[in-house]
Amino acid sequence: MNLKNTVRPRIIQRIPTPDGAMDGQDPTVSDQTTRARPMSPCISVCALDAVGHCSGCLRTRDEIAGWMRMSPAQQWSLLETLDQRRRARRA
Repeated sequence: MNLKNTVRPRIIQRIPTPDGAMDGQDPTVSDQTTRARPMSPCISVCALDAVGHCSGCLRTRDEIAGWMRMSPAQQWSLLETLDQRRRARRA
C-alpha cells in the first residue's frame, strides 16, 4: 500500500573511524554503552530444565520475560553470563 504525504524517517549512517569509534563519537566512551541491541539468544528450543534454565538459550524465566525491557548494556551483560553458563555446563 502506498500512502501519500507520509514522512519517512531519516537514515543516519555512522562510519567507523580508524580508532574504532563511530563518526562524531568520543572514542573513550565504553563500547557497551554505544553498542546496538544484540539479537535475542532464543533458538526456539523452549523448555526449562531442573535448574530453571531454558535448554535452548540457558536463560531463566525472568531473563526471558525481561529481555525486551533490558537496556542494550544489560542485554550484552546477560549474553556474557549465558556464555559462562554454557562453558560451565560443558565442564
